[in-house]
Amino acid sequence: MHDKSEWVKHSLVALGEYQKICESFLSGSKPRIDPEAQWVISQLALSCFYTSRSTTVLIESDYVWDADILIRSVVEGSFKLVFMCTTDKAEHERRIKEYWDELPEIAQIKDFQRMEDFFTEAKIPDTSELRTFSRPQTYINNLRRKFPRKERRIIEHKWSLIRIVSELAKENIPNYDRLLKIPFDYGMASHFAHKDGDAILFQEYLLRMPSKKRNVWVLATAARILSDLMILANYRALTIFKLHLVDIQPVMDVYNKHKDLYDELVSTRKVIGQLRVNEKSNK
Repeated sequence: MHDKSEWVKHSLVALGEYQKICESFLSGSKPRIDPEAQWVISQLALSCFYTSRSTTVLIESDYVWDADILIRSVVEGSFKLVFMCTTDKAEHERRIKEYWDELPEIAQIKDFQRMEDFFTEAKIPDTSELRTFSRPQTYINNLRRKFPRKERRIIEHKWSLIRIVSELAKENIPNYDRLLKIPFDYGMASHFAHKDGDAILFQEYLLRMPSKKRNVWVLATAARILSDLMILANYRALTIFKLHLVDIQPVMDVYNKHKDLYDELVSTRKVIGQLRVNEKSNK
């Protein structure tokens, strides 16, 4: 029987080692790129690392579908990091500006409109304290002039996960097929996050399973998430090393050191696919 606790312990070591070899590039001690870009990339990389660690805590406690919600964030953050770090200097600078400056301002426009719609529908008076949470109308008007609706849609579409995945497929990233598959494994994460009918139905389906079969499903799901965390950490590190034009051998050393674990996780996660095939054939 596979030992999930050992998987988690070993995965945490691997994640920490990937982060460790990137520290000198993320801290600014080895500046090779624009300082602001370096800061943005370092904060995103750290956020992905910390959320990866949080995900392993949930897996250790068998809350693998709550872990699904968290890793969806790591998946999106990792793809955005790789997307920002294109070797095309002009496009790299453009993507940094869009991610760090423009998208947050565009989001403020949408947030303001949602709040205004809520105030109107709920008949919130102008004197209500709730109104203090909204930006001044003049500030939002300035943002709307800065980002007309058509331009906002273009930028938002460019930064949607599916668009990023498609664009990266054109950039000849080595072994991209391993990365390409990951976002499509987390369609249920949105259902779990929103606690919609599909999530509740799936939860009920799991509870009706014989305990032995359910345990196998949990184990295979844990293997899927942990293997994806490792490959995402690997690609973040590779991207950072390549952006700084340095030898990627330290990244490959970490990968090779933990390859046996990764291979075991990949082998175990395939159990879910086989379970689904068996269930369909028995219907």
